Amino acid sequence: MKNEKFSQLVEQLSQAQTVNPKETKTTITQALLKSGVRLKRRHHHVLWGFVALAVAICLLTLSGMYVTPVNHVMAQTPIIGNFFAKFDDDLGTIVETNGKTQNLNQTRTSNGMKMTLKTAYVQGKTVAITGTISGVNGAWDDWFDFYIGRGGVKFSQSSADLRKISTGHYRFWLDGTIKGKISKSTIKFPIVFTRFKGHAGRWAFNLRLAPSKVSTQKLTGNITLANGDVKLKLLGIDEYSGGTGLLKVQETQRVSKDDFQLFKIFVNGSHKDYMLANQDPMVLSKKGKQRIVGYRVKELPKRITKITVEPTLSTWGVSARTALSSLPTTIKAKRTTEVFRFKKPTLRNGKLTLRYYLTGSGLSSDRELMWDKGNRLNGALAIMAKTYHDDGNASVYGKDYLYEGRQKLINGKTNEFEATYNLTKKSGLKNLNLNQLQLQIDYDGLHSTPRMKEQTISVKQN
Repeated sequence: MKNEKFSQLVEQLSQAQTVNPKETKTTITQALLKSGVRLKRRHHHVLWGFVALAVAICLLTLSGMYVTPVNHVMAQTPIIGNFFAKFDDDLGTIVETNGKTQNLNQTRTSNGMKMTLKTAYVQGKTVAITGTISGVNGAWDDWFDFYIGRGGVKFSQSSADLRKISTGHYRFWLDGTIKGKISKSTIKFPIVFTRFKGHAGRWAFNLRLAPSKVSTQKLTGNITLANGDVKLKLLGIDEYSGGTGLLKVQETQRVSKDDFQLFKIFVNGSHKDYMLANQDPMVLSKKGKQRIVGYRVKELPKRITKITVEPTLSTWGVSARTALSSLPTTIKAKRTTEVFRFKKPTLRNGKLTLRYYLTGSGLSSDRELMWDKGNRLNGALAIMAKTYHDDGNASVYGKDYLYEGRQKLINGKTNEFEATYNLTKKSGLKNLNLNQLQLQIDYDGLHSTPRMKEQTISVKQN
């Protein structure tokens, strides 16, 4: 019998696959809140790689089933369908269905393990390879390592996966991107595998792939979103022989650090979503607040009169630094709805205590704010010396910066909280008084990212 709690979690997590990373984090957080899984932190940033693993562990614990994260074997059950479909590669599935993949059938043997690169596809700048390996005697880990010797193709360890076929027999998949201009003749690059599930070896291949045939069509149309925060301009569509395309859009943001993305694309009033699932936008160029982005899509109609998009915009905001000696005071977020009302702080024997009211966070409950002992609030508040200098390195804040506090909900009806900080942990803070300390608020994580309404762009084809 299917575990109801497991199904609910999977449903919530699956909804996050095609949205932007910040909305995904919120969805994961809401799912984990129901399971009791806690996050680890590095400075004031959540380790979201750990979250993904925690989600998998959580689901495993709740259901007894294995879920496959990127590049790790957590599923043993074979999936019926095309080779690329086995790895949820929607783009590759279309290409394979249309008979436009390229057969490789290259085999190398090392330390008794036989590896065969089976097939590949090229769609514009996107490259993917599949293969199998047999003779793997036991598993010491769930990883496989490789590198590209030279050439203009980039593969990432975080964009790869493998599945077990039978004992000692696995299939694997790699997804990469062509760097720079695409060759009109042959795409050449060597790839060397050095380890598979803990077993060392050397499987070296020299690949030659044919670029996909492409036809380019210019599209004209523009729209302004989010009260002028984002402007979109359609540039055109590259149509590939494999049955997919790349919709090119110029995006201009008022605030460059905002996170904007389209996650649904409809054409000519149809309810069919042409956006390819599990395919991240491809940033083709970027300069300041403007970038050109390619969205991977299914084959579009020949005649296009309008394109309807469903976008999402996660706004970025950090408060101005406020001297602790100036409290009590009220600090309002400029671009979101959060309001902090601070009481007068106290500092005794290196222990700093802040009492404050927080409203307008946009989260559904104080429980979300206080989840994992106030993880969200710890990420929002930072105490630092007035002489603190931000060197731009988010992983090393120095001896005069402290985010690690203890958060406590004082009154749920009035949204009153208390934060305490042990300044003796930091040599640059322990001897300072209130006149020498300051506070900064990072609003990221204190609000969910709402989906914006669908917007329609009138299109002219040239």
